[in-house]
Amino acid sequence: MVAALSLAVLFLPKLIKRPPYEPWPLKRLPLMKETEGLEAAISASLSYLQRLPPGRTFSSPIGPVSREQLLKTLNILAQASGLTPQEREVFLEKNLQAYRLRGDLLVTGYYEPLIKGDRRPSDLFSFPIYRCPDDLITVDLKAFGLKGKIFGRLQGRYLVPYYSREEIDIKGVLSARGLELFWLSDPLEAYFLQVQGSGVIELPGGERVRVHFACSNGRPYVSLAQILPASLNIKSLEEMKRYLRSLSDPLSVLAQNPRYVFFEEVSRGPLGSLGKVLVPERSVALDPRIFPPAAAFFLITRLPIVDEGDQLKGHRAFEFLVFNHDQGAAIKGPTRLDLFLGTGKMAGQIAGRLKAKGELFFLLAKEKVETKEER
Repeated sequence: MVAALSLAVLFLPKLIKRPPYEPWPLKRLPLMKETEGLEAAISASLSYLQRLPPGRTFSSPIGPVSREQLLKTLNILAQASGLTPQEREVFLEKNLQAYRLRGDLLVTGYYEPLIKGDRRPSDLFSFPIYRCPDDLITVDLKAFGLKGKIFGRLQGRYLVPYYSREEIDIKGVLSARGLELFWLSDPLEAYFLQVQGSGVIELPGGERVRVHFACSNGRPYVSLAQILPASLNIKSLEEMKRYLRSLSDPLSVLAQNPRYVFFEEVSRGPLGSLGKVLVPERSVALDPRIFPPAAAFFLITRLPIVDEGDQLKGHRAFEFLVFNHDQGAAIKGPTRLDLFLGTGKMAGQIAGRLKAKGELFFLLAKEKVETKEER
């Protein structure tokens, strides 16, 4: 989900300076203790990297790494999955090096919402989500010898910022332009759909369709933590929704976040920024300025255990291989990681409560790799 923003970041975003990494003994990491979803996640990473031109390099926590190094790492993991536990331990230790992040990693979660909606407006479904407007202009500053991109619209001969959330949702500047993609019953669900970057919409007849981030207005993201009083001490997404629904005018509160996301209908998903289907508890979002795409990591943290009533029942240990399949506007810096947790209400409840410390280990193939045939 390209625009995926951590739910916990809605409550308490922090940025931490880039810390160094240190080599770490691989034998101390239970890399393949859990295998559910592993094959699909490795396959997604391989498929992405195989389509890139040879020699492509990326930034990483230990310096530049090549496409070929990343592919080699993933192939080692794929080969290891077919070995016995004893063989696997020896094989991985001989062929992989782990690098541990020094510093406190903040782990948060995101998910794919399931929302009721329709293709046409009605008394029940009256709040739209939009497709990309044709007057939204993207400028790549590389052409001007600068870094980054800016987004806007033409006003006479000048490029000005594109319409804000207030102008779109409250003043209705995009209404009657035929840009409505779907109609929802709840503006709060539309807002959190934008936060997640993709979702499933259930139509009145029971058909389910997927929508995915297509573009944004380019405005900065302002979290609800920056908007609402800290004294509220909100700890979950459901608590946040209940509070917002208690307000007389929640739209005016949400409008203080000027960033706005536009969608497209897609046939498969949920898709990450690499264009690959995200795998629950395997796909993560990391800062692309620091971490290479599709790369393999080992993550140690704790996930909340939540019942259907959104009551916290405890925590469980999480020690999984994860893969960099996504990015998010709020996931910045080397000590921020967003874990994809799946689709629907329960995934959302877990994601809404996940704000934990963790340990992250970057995995990379050693210079000389021993294949199964050479063993």
